Amino acid sequence: MQKKPRIGIFIVIALIIIIGSYFLFFQKNSPIGDLRGIFSGKTYSEDVSSLVLDMSELPEGYRIAERTPRLKSDISELGIDWGWIEGYYIRYIKGNEDNIFDVSAIGLSISRYPLKNVSNGIDNSYEYEGYTAEKLPNPNIGEGSAATRYTDNSSGLRSYRIEFYKKDIYVTFDNEGATTDYELLRELAKKISDKI
Repeated sequence: MQKKPRIGIFIVIALIIIIGSYFLFFQKNSPIGDLRGIFSGKTYSEDVSSLVLDMSELPEGYRIAERTPRLKSDISELGIDWGWIEGYYIRYIKGNEDNIFDVSAIGLSISRYPLKNVSNGIDNSYEYEGYTAEKLPNPNIGEGSAATRYTDNSSGLRSYRIEFYKKDIYVTFDNEGATTDYELLRELAKKISDKI
């Protein structure tokens, strides 16, 4: 008679283990989901600063104007909520910085997020006061991407943004100034994607 309660307890424990394992290992929001990424090759294992473009990868005439690790204070509240881990920023310029009509700037922001949240930024559209934002066709870079053209309502100057994610890396590329080139920006974004 005492064997039946033991078998029942064993079955209940086995069911708890099976169900618990399912939620831990197979659900999108699993607390150990990011560990699965590390062991499956779904995460980028190098330092994010290794993804910046070398000067030889840029058109002639560009130089580095700024480069720095990104700090938590650089990140939006949404980015923090999504679990931002680390990042790096670099800005390249071409032309005379003192003359707005003779400068082109390319800004590159690279961030690492948990795998379960890395795609969140693609679904958000950014509006800036004094600018008209227009979605461009998807540039098809990385695992997900988006492109936007911004037009300054007072000067008419245009700037471009391409955002994409691949593995656990989220990349934002901006091109602004008197001379902008969306196709160049797309080409540079593909170079970064190939490094991830």
